[in-house]
Amino acid sequence: MNKKIEEIHQILLFTSKLIDNLDNYINAFYELYPKDLQKEQIQDKLIAETALLLYIVNRLPKTYGLNDLVLQIANKIEKYARNPKHLLMLSYNPQAVIGVGLAHVMLNKLGITNDFFDETIRLAFSSKFISSVDRPNFRQMEMEWLYGVYENTQANFSDLLPCSLILKPMHPIYMRREDAYAITHALMYITNFGETDFNDIDKSILSGFVENCISWCLAYADWDLLIEVLIVDLLIDNEKSQFYLMADNILNKIFAQDKVIQSLNFSNDRYNELEQQDKEAYFMMQAYHTTYVYAIFRAMEIYKHTKTNNNATSSYNKDLTNNLALPIVNSLKPLDYSQLINFILTENIENCSVLINAKIIYFAQENMHEKLFSAIQAYENGDNIRLKETCAVAGEKIIQYIRATAYKQLIEA
Repeated sequence: MNKKIEEIHQILLFTSKLIDNLDNYINAFYELYPKDLQKEQIQDKLIAETALLLYIVNRLPKTYGLNDLVLQIANKIEKYARNPKHLLMLSYNPQAVIGVGLAHVMLNKLGITNDFFDETIRLAFSSKFISSVDRPNFRQMEMEWLYGVYENTQANFSDLLPCSLILKPMHPIYMRREDAYAITHALMYITNFGETDFNDIDKSILSGFVENCISWCLAYADWDLLIEVLIVDLLIDNEKSQFYLMADNILNKIFAQDKVIQSLNFSNDRYNELEQQDKEAYFMMQAYHTTYVYAIFRAMEIYKHTKTNNNATSSYNKDLTNNLALPIVNSLKPLDYSQLINFILTENIENCSVLINAKIIYFAQENMHEKLFSAIQAYENGDNIRLKETCAVAGEKIIQYIRATAYKQLIEA
């Protein structure tokens, strides 16, 4: 357990450094990319995610020794979380309460209150126009969850659940990345990140989603989505399968080396071509989100353990005033994630169902039909239930390809 607390501690120190240098990092990062987002939007997203991280870590027992550091960071972000621009935005647009109100609500839960700002948030929540926007289903769940946290009540999702992807047939071969996020986020909101259980959802279907998505994420080295899928596995309360254990082991190794987990958008080539003064900003801004999600995952693991084992007395007494132990930026060599992908796709894997599953999913999504057909023939009669599922779904992809080829010939005729 102490290793997981150590990881969370390191990430909190990373977070503290990020907030201390936030203005410089955002300015430098903003200059590196097309102006798709305003600086304020980048900042608001980062602060909201920071506040959520602090809220979840703060639920851990005080014996772990993290709460003081959590409050130090919370006090640092207050000036960003509650500012006059947010008051103006909420006055014009109460629907924005999710984006700009989340950090305020999380700070409230940490005991850092502001009555004047709170009055504006309360007016936004009470507005009859708060839902006068076409939100995706899981985003509406987010609003219900946030209001429940704000009012210290149990959110009601009964009207939203029937329309959720959670209750639909699902497999990565027929999913977009955004669809998987909709499922993972919905489960987090429904359970308040593991604080409550859920009913009326078939956990066996979710188990299939989790294990097949683990293979999918490994095939694309998508660590952010992978961690969120493992969070769903925690919420289902499964025994740890070979899928979970392999994913957990890979994430452990990445964090042990880099002390962060980089996003899917991080590019070694882009990093290496930057001027020295821009490298740290690029590194920190590309790393923070996935690293936060990893800390949330570890905190939820520990929280679940302490809930089910009331006699847990583990403590973590390391001096929390230590300087941040990040790799020196100019000598940083993050893992080459492409090596993992190449291994999955090129090696003759016979004994690892997780990676075989990953290979078949990749072939299907990338329309590599000859390789897909050979893989289906080789593995469709195996003993692993997930492989059988994937082969069956991939077989539908083959049929679709044949049908599409015929239609194309008709068009060209």
